[in-house]
Amino acid sequence: MKKELIITVIEGINRFKAGMGGVFGYSDLSNIMGTYSTVTNSRAIQKLVKAKILTRIQRGFYVTRPFDLFTLSQRLAPDSYISMDSALAQRGFIGTIPKERLSVVWMKPRAKKIKTPNGDIIYCSLSADLFFGFEMQGAIAMATPEKAFIDMLYFYTKGRRFVIDPLTEVDVSRLNKKSVNAYLKKYKNPKFVKFARRILNA
Repeated sequence: MKKELIITVIEGINRFKAGMGGVFGYSDLSNIMGTYSTVTNSRAIQKLVKAKILTRIQRGFYVTRPFDLFTLSQRLAPDSYISMDSALAQRGFIGTIPKERLSVVWMKPRAKKIKTPNGDIIYCSLSADLFFGFEMQGAIAMATPEKAFIDMLYFYTKGRRFVIDPLTEVDVSRLNKKSVNAYLKKYKNPKFVKFARRILNA
């Protein structure tokens, strides 16, 4: 393998990593290399992983140092959004910032944990009828504070635990009660709705 190709890839990675949050898919790296050989591309990527310039997260996805965990979570699962304690911390609703863990919601039938050098991404499964209440911040889908807290209560009732106590460590007075009530109307479990309204004073 030509040394010039490896140099080209490293230069391309350094040029684009800030704008891409340090996250590269196989196709991104192939475009940087500018070759049409899958074998050549794969060998070059393997060399970069061995040299610790790239870290393989899962098939087809690699990161540099540093990289953005939020960006990675969205690249791995485009149909997902940041929620629960991660979204509440990002929006300043809790004082404790979850370190080395990112809480994400998706519609796949099972939860999944992906380990990365910056911490774990926890994908929690939510049915399609409850997949709402988020907005785009650039390329990142982020739950509104109201939906992030409702999601956290929902998964709390299913046994998931967080870096904070969702029942006592969130300033619910800052939440928009109109949005809370609109969201809760979409939940079909009356026991959960009653529990959430009690905690939220809605």
